[in-house]
Amino acid sequence: MAPPILHTLPEHPARSTRTAAERDDTSRPLSSRSHQARDEGCSGGIRSIVASSLAIATVRRPSGLDREVCGGQVSCQQSPVISYISKEMVVGIGDTVDLQCSVQYADAYPIIWVKTSTTDPSNNLFISSGSKAVVPDQRFSIRHDEGSNTYTLQITKLQETDSGLYQCQIILGPTSKLSSNVYVTVRGDLCIYVLRRGGRWMWGHERSTYVGGADVRVLPTRTLLMPEVVICDTIHTLLISLAWFASHIQAAVLGILQFLVPPIISDNSTRSVIASTGQNITLECYATGHPTPHISWRRENNDLLPTGGAVYRGNILNIFNVSKNDRGTYYCIADNGVGNGARRNIGVEVEFAPVVSVDRPRYGQALQNPMDLLCHIEAFPSPSVVWLKDGYQLNDNQYYRISIFSTAEEFTDSTLRINAIEKKQYGNYSCKALNKLGSDEKIIELYETVNVICPPACDKSYQAAACHLQSLSASVLVLLSMLCALLAKH
Repeated sequence: MAPPILHTLPEHPARSTRTAAERDDTSRPLSSRSHQARDEGCSGGIRSIVASSLAIATVRRPSGLDREVCGGQVSCQQSPVISYISKEMVVGIGDTVDLQCSVQYADAYPIIWVKTSTTDPSNNLFISSGSKAVVPDQRFSIRHDEGSNTYTLQITKLQETDSGLYQCQIILGPTSKLSSNVYVTVRGDLCIYVLRRGGRWMWGHERSTYVGGADVRVLPTRTLLMPEVVICDTIHTLLISLAWFASHIQAAVLGILQFLVPPIISDNSTRSVIASTGQNITLECYATGHPTPHISWRRENNDLLPTGGAVYRGNILNIFNVSKNDRGTYYCIADNGVGNGARRNIGVEVEFAPVVSVDRPRYGQALQNPMDLLCHIEAFPSPSVVWLKDGYQLNDNQYYRISIFSTAEEFTDSTLRINAIEKKQYGNYSCKALNKLGSDEKIIELYETVNVICPPACDKSYQAAACHLQSLSASVLVLLSMLCALLAKH
C-alpha cells in the first residue's frame, strides 16, 4: 500500500520516537512537534503521521473510509453495519414477538423495519422509521435503546397473516441500503405427542408446559420413545387414538384436547365491491378459530338479502343480476361460541343510471311572485343536473337561481327558483340528470294563478309589502268614507 500523502507547512526536522506502550496510550496529549494518529476501529491498524502542529493530513483507505487529522485530532468515519438481528422465530397465534436489530455507525441514517413480499415488492409493508411506528395497526410498536442502538419491533396478538420475512434496513441513499432478515412463522396448527411410559399414558404439547391433568406433561421431541404417535391438526381439536402392536389393544381412545380460539376474519375475505347494474357479484368471507367458525350474512337494518330472507349461511354469497336495490352494507359474521364473534362490514356499490322524481307535476303562482320547482335524483356515480325551458338550458341570472346539493351518497336534490314570474315564464320546465350509465328527466308545469301561493312568496319582504298595502288600503277607505259623509251634508 502506498504511504499516505501529507499536505503540510514546512516540516520540522525533529521526529519523535515512542515505545509500543506509549503508542497504545491514546489518552496522552500529542506532542506539538510530532503527532501519532491511532486508527481505532478502522481497518489498517495503527499508522504514524509526522507533521507540524499546524499540519492537516488526509489518509485515503482502499475501503473508502476517510479520516482527517486536523490540529492533532483524528476523526474516523465508519461505514454503518447491522451488528445483530433476531434469529428465526416460530410462535403461536395470539402470542407476542420481539424482533431486535442492532446497528453501529448509523446515527446519520434512517433505520426502518419492513415486512417484505417475496412475490411482489409493491406489497411490502413499511412498519417503522427510526423510533416511530408508521403502520396503522396498534399491534405494532417500536422501541429504541440508545445505549445499544437497538431497534426492537414488537408485534402483539399475532395472527397467521403476520407470518413472513421481516427486514431491518439502513437507508444509505435513494438506491442503496443495508438489510438483514428474520423470518417469523405464526403456527396455526397444533401437534400432540402421545406415548406410554412406565405404565402411564403421557400427552405432550409442543407449545405448552402443561396441557392439563395430573398425568399430562410436556415431552420434547427428542425424548419421545416408541411406541408413539405424533398428530398435527389445524383445527386444534384432537381425538387421539394409538395403534399398538398386534399384541396390544388396536386403538385406545385417550381423550379430547380442546383449545378455544375466538374467530378472526381472514384477510382474503371481501372488503368492498363496485358493480354495474345487471352484473353478477360474489362476496366471500373466511375465518379462523376453534371450534371452526360458522359464517352467516346479514344486511344493514336487517333488509332482505338478494337470496331471500334476512340471514344467509355459508362462506360465499352470490348476487346475480345486481340492481340498485342490492347496494348497501353487508355483514359477514363469524361465530363459534367463543367470545363475541367477529364481523366485517362489506360495502356493495352498484352503478346505475339516474332516476328523477318530483313532488308535484304542476305548480301555480301569480305574476311578479317567486316560485320554487323541486326535483330529486337517485344515481351512482353522482350525476350532472340541468334545468331546461322549451329545450333551452337555464343558468343562474336575474330571472333564475339553480341549487344542487347531495342529501346522501347516491341522492341529489335540485331546486329551480323563478324570481319574479313574468308572463313568458309560464310553461313546462324539465329537470334532467345524467351520468355515464344514462339519463332521466321529469317535466314540471308552471301555470298562472290569481292568488299568491305561499311559500315561497310569503317570505318576510313579501309579508312587509302585504302589510304596507293593507295599511294603505285602510287609509284610502277612511278617506273615502269621510268624503262620502262630507258630500252627503251638502
